[in-house]
Amino acid sequence: MTAHNRKLTQIVFSLDGTEYQAQVKSWTLNNNTDDAEIFYVFEPGEEFAEAADASWSLDVTMYADWRAGGIGDFLMAHDETDVAVVLDHHPDIPGEHVRWSGTIHLKAPNVGGDVRTTEEIDTTLTFVGKPTYERIG
Repeated sequence: MTAHNRKLTQIVFSLDGTEYQAQVKSWTLNNNTDDAEIFYVFEPGEEFAEAADASWSLDVTMYADWRAGGIGDFLMAHDETDVAVVLDHHPDIPGEHVRWSGTIHLKAPNVGGDVRTTEEIDTTLTFVGKPTYERIG
């Protein structure tokens, strides 16, 4: 197979049905799930593995928007609640468009920064369970 690469240029990112991709500066979907644990017994060849519970999160840096309905306002107003999330990756490229969706537990963001800098929100959004992965188109 030949080498293939893409630059990150476009996503669709929604929380509770509202799209916020215009505010997103960077994102990383993290699989934080621990490795399976192997258990051994005294019968040779009868060891077994026990999978860990799923643990996923989304690290996101967004340009702060404190207008009514903006991302900062939304995160503050929905602190400690669960909302639907959809992240479409490469939505503009046929054959490469993939989607992660599920439920995210929100946490109010930290606020502030250095004088005369563009205000940003850095936050980690925790998935409730494992996100669903699917190919689109």
